[in-house]
Amino acid sequence: MGLLRFTFFLIEHEGVRMFLKLMNGLTCIAIGLAGQSLLGFEHTKVLPKGVRNLTIKSVRTSIGKKSNKEGIVEGIASPLEKEMTFKKVVNGESGLKKTQLEALMLYKEFSPDDSLGKLSADMQGNVAVTAPVFSLGLLDNLTLALAVPFYQADMAIKLGFQIERDNANKLLRTLEEQNQIGAANDVAAKLNDAEGSLNGKLRDNGFRELKDWHGEGVGDVTIASKYKALDDEILKVASTNGFLLPTGKTSHPDILNDIPFGKGTLDFFSTLALDQHIREDLFFNQFVKYTHHFPARRKMRMVTEEEAIEVDTLNVRYELGANIDAGTSLQYEPESGLVLGLGYNFAKKMGDKYIVSDRPDTVNKLEKDTHQLAQYWEAKIGYSGVHAYKRGEIPAPFSATVEYKKHIASVNTFTNDFVTMDLALFF
Repeated sequence: MGLLRFTFFLIEHEGVRMFLKLMNGLTCIAIGLAGQSLLGFEHTKVLPKGVRNLTIKSVRTSIGKKSNKEGIVEGIASPLEKEMTFKKVVNGESGLKKTQLEALMLYKEFSPDDSLGKLSADMQGNVAVTAPVFSLGLLDNLTLALAVPFYQADMAIKLGFQIERDNANKLLRTLEEQNQIGAANDVAAKLNDAEGSLNGKLRDNGFRELKDWHGEGVGDVTIASKYKALDDEILKVASTNGFLLPTGKTSHPDILNDIPFGKGTLDFFSTLALDQHIREDLFFNQFVKYTHHFPARRKMRMVTEEEAIEVDTLNVRYELGANIDAGTSLQYEPESGLVLGLGYNFAKKMGDKYIVSDRPDTVNKLEKDTHQLAQYWEAKIGYSGVHAYKRGEIPAPFSATVEYKKHIASVNTFTNDFVTMDLALFF
């Protein structure tokens, strides 16, 4: 029974361990998604005193691939696609039992590299964010704003186990020759239901079964002020400062493929933006933004490199690494109302810090590969009715724009693109 027991311990335990390793990394990546989704073309404009603005911002993205620490793009479920070889079965044991298994493999001519099959997996996610943004011109050079994003997200997952029929049949014959008919039947049943075995292992350790996930809810609320410090004919300078409130849900420690809607931290951010006008309707913009995350706590699984299943859950104190975003763009806004823009964005996130008493292995695992880099091209097209309103051609000023952000390269983050639609009304 040793060969049977340890073969399926490997399939269940190793498969879930690899999935947990994958999803622990995706949690950090998805947290970064929340911040990237609402970034757009920067400028130094503020509202005139007493003027209000309501913008409905709608962001859509699909999640299917990610970049690793070397910047190589791969499917988000690719770490799950793992061969279950006899060598791994043997390595799962030690001492006399390991020697016995090696002798049996040698006697029955099992090669260490022979495989019982391969775990296959596919994961695809979609995220939609709708954010009403209300702004008020408090002074001619000072605007206040409030944004409340609402998330709708899903993550579909398909798991399977592709059996290596020749080796599987050879294993079954070996068990039958040793008069282990019941064991042979059990092997056949589990080979044909590897997904059920994985889910059983998860249930036994307090996790939710691997199945499609859907969630919706409020994300992190933004409160900000924008101050225009310089309004020269050619050079304009503005600073935006504010807080992100931890109103969005963080990732659930027992649901492996959920997507967080927030970071769980109170954040302060500061942005400096410069416009250089080539002429009145054509200008370059450059901006740099810094975000500091204050320390916080949330429940997490105490994973290590060696163990990610049979672990307890603790309320962990953590501090996310600071974010630095920067970009440049060329924007064209003639009196006809046409709005055009072309730009480049760069995003960097420092590594996270976790404080877990007397658990250095867990700290090392949680902090591993939490730094991120990303680069994007972006383009914008739309219409602004501000000039038409001033000419008396329309009853109220409004604008409608569509932005597309294209992923160029990244490290430790999703490689998805973003589509953003803005509809703004001034009153």
